[in-house]
Amino acid sequence: MELTIGKQELIKALGRVQGILEKNGDSILSHVKLETMNDKLCITASGSQSISIIATYDETVQIVDSGSICVKGHRLFNIAKALGDNTTVLKYTQSNNSQTPQLQIKNGKANFKVVECKKAEEYPPIGHIDVLTGITVKNDDLKRMLDETSFSIASNERPGLNGTRLERIISGVDTFLRMVTSDGNRLSISQAPFEGLLDSDIDLIFESTLLPKKAMTEIRKICDEGSDDWNISFGEREAVFTKGSITINVAMISGQFPEYEQLLNSMTTHNKAIISRGSIVNAFRRVSIFVSKSNQSVRFSFSTDDKLVISAKNPDAGSFDEDLAIDFDGINIQFAFNLHFFHEVLSALNSDEIVLNLGSNESDACLIKVPDREDCKFVIMPMKMT
Repeated sequence: MELTIGKQELIKALGRVQGILEKNGDSILSHVKLETMNDKLCITASGSQSISIIATYDETVQIVDSGSICVKGHRLFNIAKALGDNTTVLKYTQSNNSQTPQLQIKNGKANFKVVECKKAEEYPPIGHIDVLTGITVKNDDLKRMLDETSFSIASNERPGLNGTRLERIISGVDTFLRMVTSDGNRLSISQAPFEGLLDSDIDLIFESTLLPKKAMTEIRKICDEGSDDWNISFGEREAVFTKGSITINVAMISGQFPEYEQLLNSMTTHNKAIISRGSIVNAFRRVSIFVSKSNQSVRFSFSTDDKLVISAKNPDAGSFDEDLAIDFDGINIQFAFNLHFFHEVLSALNSDEIVLNLGSNESDACLIKVPDREDCKFVIMPMKMT
């Protein structure tokens, strides 16, 4: 195997797979598989969480000789970042005197010989997926849905909450793909239109599987690379996300997401506040100075004179309060919310304003919406006021 590739292209190709590679030991899953054939370079990486990324390159590489080899991914990435010249030659030849494959890298006057290699035959095969149905989603829509839901996935392995619930939503004559996440303290919902067909058969699959958080992270990275649409295919326990020459194979997690619609239907939201998102985010930045990691509680005091007071007390540091102008329809009422949870929601949005739908009791949850948008909503549970 021998090929020529540009430095930046090599860095980009290896950088996009670092997140799924095993970092320690000599496992085959710490390696990337390089394969040249038919004037193309194919780079494959697989992770222990059953996620595989396969990327194909043709216009940016020159293939001299076909072949394949597995190379320690982290080592090769570090070499790529240290290269000086643009043009880089990668060459693998099996030595007659050694059973261990070696990869030679030439860049200008610099020469590298990497011995952390394995034969391509040792790399685990990518399993075949029996596709049941497929859709196309615009890149910006998928990116938005991931941004609006990924932060509220449970950080532990709590069954049913350790991934993203996918749903087929019918509204009038339109059908949407919905993502739902929760960590037990908050709930995030985001949806987008798609092209293609999701029939009722997919509902049973979505009800018993979750999209892993790691997969969402890797897919989100690729969303920043150009604006090509995503083709998404679903099997019984797998999903395939394809954008251009990049394919991400994902094994779905077995799990049943809680019946969150019951929470939404039971919420009382008699009070409504419209507020500048930028104003409240800036206030969060200031109040955070007096919020500790162990106690993220911040008090929200709403009053009928169209004012919101955000305040916090820290016995070891001091106190803070700030008045914000709002458009308020309701009664004088106070709540305590987790600052970090609230800030993550607002950071995921890019709207000028947000709508806070509030109950009439300090134990009622807050429903956050965006004016003139029906494709997202967020619920944050209150904290006990002290």
